[in-house]
Amino acid sequence: MLTTVKKALRYFTSTGWLELAIWICGLLYLAVIDPHDGGHFALCPLKNLGFAFCPGCGLGASVSYLLHCEVSQSFHTHPLGAFALIVLLHRIVTLIKLLTIINHQPAKG
Repeated sequence: MLTTVKKALRYFTSTGWLELAIWICGLLYLAVIDPHDGGHFALCPLKNLGFAFCPGCGLGASVSYLLHCEVSQSFHTHPLGAFALIVLLHRIVTLIKLLTIINHQPAKG
């Protein structure tokens, strides 16, 4: 049974399923949180080290504002938020297409 779990885990991590799950969960998280509440945990290493400026800080909040249809506030928070959302959505679609092609290939042998 342990080898089956190992094989499933290896397949899940090596084919793109894990990356797809992470991006979708991340966007779902940004869609359900309240972007006006500033008390969220930050993954930014510069912010956690005490630096006041980071060029990427605010991207998550900006995407969250976009997902809540607050375009003006999104642009004010970080001007590249819309671009980041487009890149993430493109990556999700690309992974779905890739995984669909992989799963529909005829078996070898």
